[in-house]
Amino acid sequence: MTTCSRVAPSGIASAFAAVFARGPGAAAVHGSLEQNALFHLMAQANEPIRRQLCALGSCNADGVPVERPAYAKLRGTPPQQP
Repeated sequence: MTTCSRVAPSGIASAFAAVFARGPGAAAVHGSLEQNALFHLMAQANEPIRRQLCALGSCNADGVPVERPAYAKLRGTPPQQP
């Protein structure tokens, strides 16, 4: 995988990765994608990752991960109170 970074006029950096795929659903994966989009593609294609994200409460009613899980949930520690 090849990555390149660029800084947008707003000052926010983004990284793109060249992505190639074969097999079912490969038509949806081509060219370059931002790294966060690549994570979502991988989560959709990998049943154990998708199950874990749903168990953490990150999925909608259709079982599609739509939110990033809280760091505390990923680490298995209770969130700190302010």
